[in-house]
Amino acid sequence: MNPTLLRRAVLRPLIQRRFVSVSTASSTPSSSTVSTSVKASHSGKKSRSQFGSGLIGFLLGGTIVGAVGWYEFLDDYRYASRTLLESVEELESSTRKVRDYARKIEAVEATLRRLENQSVTEEALNQLRQEMRTLMDSNEENQYAWRGRIVDIEKDINALLKSARRV
Repeated sequence: MNPTLLRRAVLRPLIQRRFVSVSTASSTPSSSTVSTSVKASHSGKKSRSQFGSGLIGFLLGGTIVGAVGWYEFLDDYRYASRTLLESVEELESSTRKVRDYARKIEAVEATLRRLENQSVTEEALNQLRQEMRTLMDSNEENQYAWRGRIVDIEKDINALLKSARRV
């Protein structure tokens, strides 16, 4: 509800009544008019009705202001609730994203641990190289030994063939 409309509805009748009573009391057209207006304004019946009207106006104004205040309060409450709900939904969305990222990170860490367990360390690699060199060296020594034996066997065969041809 528009506050200016509220002011006009509540305050205008009060201002007009006061203005009418002041204008009749302040204007002096004749002494008889003044005395009747003064008498009318001072009569007990009139003052009781003015008090009742003022009380009713006060209660009506208070009720209207209370209703407008309640409406504004509900409007603010709805806005705050809507904003809070949107914030909670955004928080849930962010939480889901963080959980997904955490799961991805855990999967990558598990893969990394598995690869670390399967991979060879530099120390183990150097040890394997040393063993390979040792095996190659022993293989070369065995090759030289076998070549020497083969050469000896060839010499023995050649010698036997020569002796067999002579006989």
